[in-house]
Amino acid sequence: LRVLVTNSQTDFFVDGGKIRGIQAEPAGQIVQQLNRGFKRESNRIFVQFIPVEFHQLIPALLAGKGDVVAAFLTINDERSRQVQFSSGKMLDHDEVVVAHKDAPALESSEDLSGKSIYVLKSSSYLAHLQGLNQSFVKLGLAPIDIVSADKRLLTEDILELVNAGIVQYTICDDFKV
Repeated sequence: LRVLVTNSQTDFFVDGGKIRGIQAEPAGQIVQQLNRGFKRESNRIFVQFIPVEFHQLIPALLAGKGDVVAAFLTINDERSRQVQFSSGKMLDHDEVVVAHKDAPALESSEDLSGKSIYVLKSSSYLAHLQGLNQSFVKLGLAPIDIVSADKRLLTEDILELVNAGIVQYTICDDFKV
């Protein structure tokens, strides 16, 4: 079973020669369950984790480079037209603004007007900010300066940039914060 993952500090990583992470461990458990009762190795399923960049998860799957994607991807219309989603539990989450401790405080979404926000290029965060910018234009507010992160970065990397004060604001799923 070829599982497409992203290398990150939480989702998929190697620690002391062992594969770990909140995406890797459940995949291993699923394969263990599938292999119950099969004593011959030739009848067993084995997991092969294939790390790719975040923006390549769905394209790599569609190109046949993996059998499944193990990642927290927000389900949206564009992605749903390309792939089917599955989850053991429906994850209810919100997107939140994460700010450096010295960044100007935000009281409402309108306070984002004119601010620079650093986000993943192929993320749902980007699409939501673009929608918010359309609302701002209608209200006569300055749009958000949406800065697309380098495609090799992950949300955890951007959170570190905010923590270090290199970036003032980003958007992130609440469970990652």
